[in-house]
Amino acid sequence: MCGIAGFVFTDPRHPVDRELLDRMTGVLRHRGPDTDGSHFGPGVGLGHRRLSIIDLATGDQPIYNETRTLAVVFNGEIYNFPELARDLQGRGHIFATRSDTESIVHGYEEFGLKFVERLRGMFAFALWDEPNRRLVLARDRAGKKPLYYHADGEHLVFASEINSPSGPFPRPAPSSRTSSRSRRATFSSGSAVTPGCTSTGTWCSIPRGRPHPARRRRPSPPSSTKP
Repeated sequence: MCGIAGFVFTDPRHPVDRELLDRMTGVLRHRGPDTDGSHFGPGVGLGHRRLSIIDLATGDQPIYNETRTLAVVFNGEIYNFPELARDLQGRGHIFATRSDTESIVHGYEEFGLKFVERLRGMFAFALWDEPNRRLVLARDRAGKKPLYYHADGEHLVFASEINSPSGPFPRPAPSSRTSSRSRRATFSSGSAVTPGCTSTGTWCSIPRGRPHPARRRRPSPPSSTKP
């Protein structure tokens, strides 16, 4: 069991609070007592708490692609990663670790969002695509690994547990719960309460077995005023 948490701001110029991410992942220490890791970029922070099981030497997260333009934090296990790795290496991808997590970044490079259909296992992950400023959140088909998020017009924040966020991010009420029905719903319904959300309507559970991409808009350049 591991824990993941992080945030992305719409405006890449927004300050990134490293201590805030440390507090968010610190709450998840019981999920990953061995090591922690983080990725920071313009307007983005990803954090991870690790329980070391596979690739003890080089499997610390986040894990990156060859050019470090993709970063992923991951909770769970990909059962078919040896087959995935062989296929991706045959397509020219270079693996720097023996971790199942690395198959995610290379799979995304090769197949885009459809790569999630190739994963067999129990998992939840957050992948940051820096060139496209896209955050991809996904869970396994059975929904064994939890992943929650909150989004508004300024930021998106996610975590393995809804008690992880702190600071400026909203916290759900202690009695908030997600129903099994809501977890099976899709994000395309037009209901007043977002499918998969807590009873407060502020935190949502990522639907099982499908990636949920969120592309953050780049801000418009400041307009100039001629004298």
